[in-house]
Amino acid sequence: ALLDMIPLRAAMAWQVAIRGRTCGRAMLMKRGERVWADATPWDPRNVMWEIGDGGLLWICHKYFKSRSQAEREYQVNGDLRNGSRPSDLVLVYDYYDEERNIIIVPALQEAPIKDDPHMMGRVPA
Repeated sequence: ALLDMIPLRAAMAWQVAIRGRTCGRAMLMKRGERVWADATPWDPRNVMWEIGDGGLLWICHKYFKSRSQAEREYQVNGDLRNGSRPSDLVLVYDYYDEERNIIIVPALQEAPIKDDPHMMGRVPA
């Protein structure tokens, strides 16, 4: 299990029983010389996707992070006008298609914060 997350099997069993389906990200991750398998369950009520003739075309997981956490993780300084605080929650869209992983945080900037190839050769979900 990842830090502060329940084991994958337990999370997916809960989602199937309560939501009627389960989904998540399944891909290989690499940072420097370190490589690991990432199987992260997503709550299906916060996920949108499209199915085509050959299977999954794209999937998008939407969730919230604190503004300060998003700024730190994505190395972006958002605009704190209009009474915004670092502790405010911002919406994150984490989108995957067959080639790319695109992350958009509209409260921080309009353009994608991340737009990288994921090299999985399929939608990793």
